[in-house]
Amino acid sequence: MEPTAPLFLFGDTPEEVEDARALIVLELAGERFAVELTDVSEVIRDYPLYPVPGAPEFVDGVVNLRGRVVTVLSGRRLLGLADDPPPTGERILILQGPGELLGVRVDRVVGVKRVAVSALEPPLAGKAGDARGALRGLFTSEDRAVSLLDLAKLVTAPLESAAGPELRAGFAVDKPQSGP
Repeated sequence: MEPTAPLFLFGDTPEEVEDARALIVLELAGERFAVELTDVSEVIRDYPLYPVPGAPEFVDGVVNLRGRVVTVLSGRRLLGLADDPPPTGERILILQGPGELLGVRVDRVVGVKRVAVSALEPPLAGKAGDARGALRGLFTSEDRAVSLLDLAKLVTAPLESAAGPELRAGFAVDKPQSGP
């Protein structure tokens, strides 16, 4: 069986395909952000969210996703945005880390967009997410500025401070083992 050629869209050159990234464009507190499509394993909605007493303020709760308990973080709180009541149509982006799933709640998913890496501009200083070094760049879509986020950096810093040095790469936390 012969390998298949890469998928090209109308007029795309191999160089344009190599330079492009598929991004999920989302909205939080009226601002637009994007994350790499490859960072998200799925997007869910209409899942009951259960609060966790004593959890850090950036944890919205947990959901039961097909028998797995998934911690859900507030995208608004992670970015230091207004914590207004969530709008209807909110979604949870499910991220697959080494060993566990993690959710990030967003106001809405706008869609998927292909953006050339060469078209990204440097992030604006002082923009939401900048304090954690989570901004990777800026681009324009539908006459609106969209900030590209590094999801790993966005979720790792608060989890490290809440969980201590047990946090490993991504967001899996080593649990202390009992016995020898």
